[in-house]
Amino acid sequence: MQNVVYISSLALAALISLALSVFVWRRRAAPGAGTFLTLLALLTWLSLTELVSALSASTEAAGFWFAARYLSLSFLPVVCFMFSLWFTGRQRWITPLLYILLCIVPLATQLAIWIPGLQGLWGRMVFVRSGYILLIAPALSTAGPWFWVHTAYSYLVTAAYSVLLVIHSIGSFRIYRMQSLAMLGGLAVMLAASLWYTFDLLPGTIVNPTPIGIAVSCSLFAWAMFRYRLLDMKPLARDIVFDTMRDGVIVMDGEKHIVDFNPAAGRMTALTPAAIGTSLASRDDELLRRVLTLCGEETAKADIELADPANLSCEATASPVRDRKGSPLGWVATLHDITERARLFRQVESLATVDSLTGALNRRCFLERAEQELYRCRRDHGYAIAVLMMDLDHFKAINDAYGHAPGDRVLEAVSEKVRGLLRKTDLFGRLGGEEFAVLLSDVHDDGMPVAERIRVAVEAIRIGQDDASFGVTASLGVVSSLQLDSADFDIARMLSLADRALYQAKEGGRNRVVMATR
Repeated sequence: MQNVVYISSLALAALISLALSVFVWRRRAAPGAGTFLTLLALLTWLSLTELVSALSASTEAAGFWFAARYLSLSFLPVVCFMFSLWFTGRQRWITPLLYILLCIVPLATQLAIWIPGLQGLWGRMVFVRSGYILLIAPALSTAGPWFWVHTAYSYLVTAAYSVLLVIHSIGSFRIYRMQSLAMLGGLAVMLAASLWYTFDLLPGTIVNPTPIGIAVSCSLFAWAMFRYRLLDMKPLARDIVFDTMRDGVIVMDGEKHIVDFNPAAGRMTALTPAAIGTSLASRDDELLRRVLTLCGEETAKADIELADPANLSCEATASPVRDRKGSPLGWVATLHDITERARLFRQVESLATVDSLTGALNRRCFLERAEQELYRCRRDHGYAIAVLMMDLDHFKAINDAYGHAPGDRVLEAVSEKVRGLLRKTDLFGRLGGEEFAVLLSDVHDDGMPVAERIRVAVEAIRIGQDDASFGVTASLGVVSSLQLDSADFDIARMLSLADRALYQAKEGGRNRVVMATR
């Protein structure tokens, strides 16, 4: 019965590992599949050679196939170590030099096994017949010095990749933790079986438990593969995701102390490694101060624009982090750089609202914003505005005499002078050709003083140099909301009155300002 269980275990281990090898081969494009396929191929070879050795008719044949199993067994720890490096996100460690260094002892083991003059270093293989099968005696009494070098090296490499898997499983998401535990379980079973055989832990038992260990290990690998999608969901190490994200990420604890941040957040703010453990409120950084205001009970989002020298626009989001019971643990803030998008938006907005030649508001935008001022004027009887219409005198003659390019420079120079005389709250627009409009907001007079300053400034403009230079003058018409009843608070009505006053200024000799009358 013992022989049947032993042979059945060998056959089962070979079938399971072979079936998994076929499955992984079909998914060989998946990350890490190549290394895992090599691992399964070695396990398959190990099971098959042990099976053939046990069923051999002679001790010579059994010895050959038992030695052949070390083509798998000596390299198995190396492949497991490489797979653990991939699995835990340490791909940068996997180099040709590392492969060469790790394979020195396994290659030396092959020399000690197969070269007759060196076989004394490996030791003797003593077989015992048990019914119809041949079993090798435990190695404790027959092994040579290199066998123990090989054994110590294999256990050392096994310990190394076991530590990697344990470290990785701590703090990972559940699905990744279960993948790690399944792999650790499979490797632990094989290790236990190897220790049992190598050190003869049950004296009097000559059955090698390694095949049973391989069968259990392969079953655990299959469980991880199908239950936890081992080859579909590779855990990504922190430095692959967190450190390489283009978005900035800042992690804070419940007291709003900085716990961690990625390089992108460091580039977007003034954070340095020394900031870890400090309060976000203590940082002298405008962006961080704005982020702090978003840290509340619920997720909050805001677009933040910073002026020079940062010249940064970002979409900031702060989300509370809670434990399974809903208790607050801290916050995670993400910073998405939208500087280029904001620049393009401003550019498109400018094209839609600003006259490209003069920089003044275009007609549509001026009328829309002027209507908003008039709406405020209707609601607040203490709020007054004045509207100015300005037309450049004899502008057609300038174009005819000097050309359109000098004429454009006139328009640019006039616009620059006028904008320099206005407040940020005032409106300045080009209604068409050489005709401009100004809306003075929240004024306490009728607007005539500003209109006169504009006229004087335009008159002082000179285009060209020395004898080739020429000047320009402007006529202006002014209307104030103080003159009108609330029924006349309409931008079209005010522009009409200012335009009528403008033409009175033209008829009066040009280069003058006229106040409109009802």
